[in-house]
Amino acid sequence: SSISAIIGKEFSILAKDASNKEFNIGILTVKRVIREQIEPLSPLNSEIVGDTVNFAWTRFTPGYPFHYMLQIYTDTVDPDLELEIDDISSEDISYKVIGRLNPDNYFWVLWVIDEFGNRARSSPRKFIVE
Repeated sequence: SSISAIIGKEFSILAKDASNKEFNIGILTVKRVIREQIEPLSPLNSEIVGDTVNFAWTRFTPGYPFHYMLQIYTDTVDPDLELEIDDISSEDISYKVIGRLNPDNYFWVLWVIDEFGNRARSSPRKFIVE
């Protein structure tokens, strides 16, 4: 009933070929489930910004090594990834983007990525570049 119950358990990865023959292609173990929330602070609520955008969030302190990844998408029906900045230090609580976004409507998300590659994402926050 809880996702945390799978931590430490082994799972087999099985595949079937076209003749329905089954192969065990690997075993994995869930090392961690990231449950803590990431809280974006700005920009949000369709805030209007210029060509310099300062993305800010509350400090994330889960007690294990991690880094941030910032993704910025066009705010359209079929969003396009406009910009991705990976390997932002876990010590940072903001990241400034200067002159890399054209005037348009966007949204951004912040990812926490731990040393095992586990990820957790913030909820999206909209902003407008004028």
